[in-house]
Amino acid sequence: MYKMSLYFCIIISTLFSQQKNYFQQEVNYEIDVVLNDDEHSLSAYEKIEYKNNSPNELSFLWFHIWPNAYKDDSTAYAKQAGPNSRFAKSDSSDRGFIDSLDFKVDGKKIDWSYHPEWIDVVKLNLANTLKPNQTITIETPFFVKLPGEVFSRLGHTGKHYEITQWYPKPAVYDKKGWHPMPYLNQGEFYSEFGTFDVKITLPKDYKVMATGDLVDGESEYLWLEGLTSKTDSLNTLSEKELKEWIKNDQKIKSKIALDVNLENSEDNPSSRMLSVSLESSKKTSESYTSEPSSSDNKTLHFRQSNVHDFAWFADKNWLVQKGELTLQNRSDPITLWSFYLPKNAELWRNSIEYLHDSGYWFSKYYGDYPYNHITAVDGDLSAGGGMEYPNITVIASMPSKDLLEMVIMHEVGHNWFYGIIGSNERYYTWMDEGLNDYSNIRYWQDKYGDANERFVLIPFIQDKIGIAKSLKYSWFNYIQYASSAKSEKVQPLNLKADEYTPANYGLNYSKTGVFTRFLHHYLGEDKMDDIMQEYFQEWKYKHPAPEDFRSVFEKNTNKDLTWYFNGALKTTDYIDYSIRKKSGRYIVTNQGTMNSPVEVVFYGKDKKEIERIWIEGVDVERDIKAPQGARYAIIDPDEHMPDIKRENNSTRSNVKLHWVWDQPTYYDHDINFTPWFNANYYNGFTPGLLFYKGVAPGYSGVTAFEAMWDLNNKKIVGKISRSFNFEENLFNESTLRFNGMRLHGNTGGRITFNGRITNNNTHDFTALASHSALELSALDSNLYSEGDYTTSLLQYSFSKNTKGIIDDVSFKSGIMFGKNFLKSWIEGKTKIKPHKHINFQIRGWAGDFYNDNEIPKQYRTYLSGGIDPMFSSYIYDRTGRSSFAIMQNQYVQKGPAFRGLVKDGGSFVSSTSMTWGINLDLKTRFSPNIFYDIAGGDDYNTYSAAGITIGPVIIPLYQSWEEVDRRAKDVKWVSDRVRLQFNFNLASLLQ
Repeated sequence: MYKMSLYFCIIISTLFSQQKNYFQQEVNYEIDVVLNDDEHSLSAYEKIEYKNNSPNELSFLWFHIWPNAYKDDSTAYAKQAGPNSRFAKSDSSDRGFIDSLDFKVDGKKIDWSYHPEWIDVVKLNLANTLKPNQTITIETPFFVKLPGEVFSRLGHTGKHYEITQWYPKPAVYDKKGWHPMPYLNQGEFYSEFGTFDVKITLPKDYKVMATGDLVDGESEYLWLEGLTSKTDSLNTLSEKELKEWIKNDQKIKSKIALDVNLENSEDNPSSRMLSVSLESSKKTSESYTSEPSSSDNKTLHFRQSNVHDFAWFADKNWLVQKGELTLQNRSDPITLWSFYLPKNAELWRNSIEYLHDSGYWFSKYYGDYPYNHITAVDGDLSAGGGMEYPNITVIASMPSKDLLEMVIMHEVGHNWFYGIIGSNERYYTWMDEGLNDYSNIRYWQDKYGDANERFVLIPFIQDKIGIAKSLKYSWFNYIQYASSAKSEKVQPLNLKADEYTPANYGLNYSKTGVFTRFLHHYLGEDKMDDIMQEYFQEWKYKHPAPEDFRSVFEKNTNKDLTWYFNGALKTTDYIDYSIRKKSGRYIVTNQGTMNSPVEVVFYGKDKKEIERIWIEGVDVERDIKAPQGARYAIIDPDEHMPDIKRENNSTRSNVKLHWVWDQPTYYDHDINFTPWFNANYYNGFTPGLLFYKGVAPGYSGVTAFEAMWDLNNKKIVGKISRSFNFEENLFNESTLRFNGMRLHGNTGGRITFNGRITNNNTHDFTALASHSALELSALDSNLYSEGDYTTSLLQYSFSKNTKGIIDDVSFKSGIMFGKNFLKSWIEGKTKIKPHKHINFQIRGWAGDFYNDNEIPKQYRTYLSGGIDPMFSSYIYDRTGRSSFAIMQNQYVQKGPAFRGLVKDGGSFVSSTSMTWGINLDLKTRFSPNIFYDIAGGDDYNTYSAAGITIGPVIIPLYQSWEEVDRRAKDVKWVSDRVRLQFNFNLASLLQ
């Protein structure tokens, strides 16, 4: 009892100490801004009240001036975007900046300077120290030249404007000190709470929506509400009729752009009028007017308190919808606005519903939405599918209604996790993106539970064709995590946003989302609601850190959540449990690296659930006593636990067939089937079926069977493969694969093992054993020898991704041996990029044989590329009988890989001696790929060839060994030598 009391006192005193030491600054803004939509610029004046609520004296302030992120290639944003980004390739006239700054504090000019590394961060040196509880006034004019594209989040497209991160704002100063940070695309923000009073002046024909409520804005609201009648009438149209209206609307806009019949208005000779009547359906007709920006301006005054950012958006062409959300514990309704382009009218017709339901469910989960409007606008941003700001979100183009709802839901949800609970997004990305993603999973399960939380990405494929028809939203999140959970390159969630690779940044969303949903299931909905609502109430309008989030859980439950807070959020540990039945006992094995709780459900006759139990502390194995009548058991049958290998989570499996592909159940044998075919000269067209299992994350391998009918030879042909993936052995990852085939005149198989070690470089080790029985009647006797052949291969390859002029470097070395021969080779490749629009690729190869025995033809070295003796690539004509030279001359980049055609008596020239080759490629921005190859060896002189490649087509234009006409002289010269490089094997996707 004494220990319990002492423990309680320690907890209370610790929490009291945390609250006592907590502080946050207060920043209140007054901004007057004018949009010049001819020059696409902002002229503004800003006045800030900054109150120092910290216990420290401040001698300087850090400020963010983030429009400078778009100024040149030296900024942190430009470096993160990289040399292949649209920004890097843009003209300087399309870039943006901020200038005309003249900072004053309490009316007096001060010294200020740029950050030593970042031109979008400045330091204000205060003339007088800012003492605790003291307030100063900071003011400055500023001018923003808007980027000519929305490269990231700020900019314009024509006269569509997205005005975000646009004004000078102080960095956050908290108990951990100052947090100056440059603008980044990957990595969001951290700002102080306060009140924004913003006056926006612009031509009066723009539709504008922003953070906050309009002050004295009755006439503007009345105008916007009047515009909703047109949208409402469009929404009465059927889907077909609305699509027809959209089609005709786009035609009219194109006609206006291309052929404007100008008429001088009698009332206003300077205006340009174009009237077009269109009967788009039996219900509607439209009249359009094209005119420049009005010479008359309007000033809109927006005000919002308890927010830490302000964004606004403007467009003349938006359609407008309006709705309301009523909450039980709130007396006044919340206004819902959606603004979208006419071309997206069908997609956005239910956007008010998405806003309504997002506001409703998030309010229910955490606490009522405290502001007066929720708005979504149709935008053109490049930083992801959508971007959140207080009260308002901008949405990029979406391919389906479900995806639109998903993004609106996600961005509206950020009003809670980022907007109201203002965590540091740059330092703790999971605290807003991940908790929001968890909420999104919950939203979809609650709203669409009756539809089994179905999620439609591509309506035509899922609804019309029936592929992936049962895809769930929660599974969509799960695969984003599980697909990389065991990768050696995976990163934990306790890094800053700019420390993540692009491939790992998304784990802040998906990993946090699926683990928090599992935590919810483990604690139970009522307990999770209590905790999250307390977290919301305690930290709204504040800046919590991860330890603050954890402390709320620890106050409300005595369960050990180390697996979540330390395992999921701080390490790359993963969950992998399995269950098996042995002699009437059920054995749960922990095959993962995380010791989390695990739920086991027992079923009896007729699949009736008997009992659910939670097991904790399974370090290795645990025997479970089954309830009476249990026939089988399943781990986590509702799929809340992010187990990275779900196929071993059940003691029984049925067979389920899926057309082409559908979301797997994992607990059954999910067999996908699809029409399939092969086509080659010998077998002809071979229709059939492909059956396969695996492919998706959650499986440890893939099984595939291609069964086809050879129409030429009237027999069954096909392929079969089985692969097993392994981790945590001598290699970081490894695969064992078995392949068999009867096709192309080859009956045989091979066993392949590949092991990979990854650190800063990649090392691959391959061992292969192959057997082939070749039918000479099906093959070119100049290239293949008839009979049975068993060969083995050992190969090592190295690759390094270097950033700089030398872009990639790789090396490969191997030996192949059979009954009558032994050969070895080395190969090297590199890319050189002296300029962002110039790309050199260099490949070199050399190989030799080490015996004097008769070497089968298919294993010899061919100067003009490989002939694929392992039958692992797609080659259309292995017979040499095709009437199309381009198919006979198909190119495979093996051996010297000479792209010129070196033949002797109509057959490709081969060698059993030392041979070498060098392949050079030059690719520039606006030209086809230019190649130059040289090759030679003990059996040859040195040959050279040059030409161009266009896609898969190789066009030689010069061949040095030609006795007559070494250079292309006419179309026939080229057509006789043109080659096709088509090595893609669709079935390889299943391996």
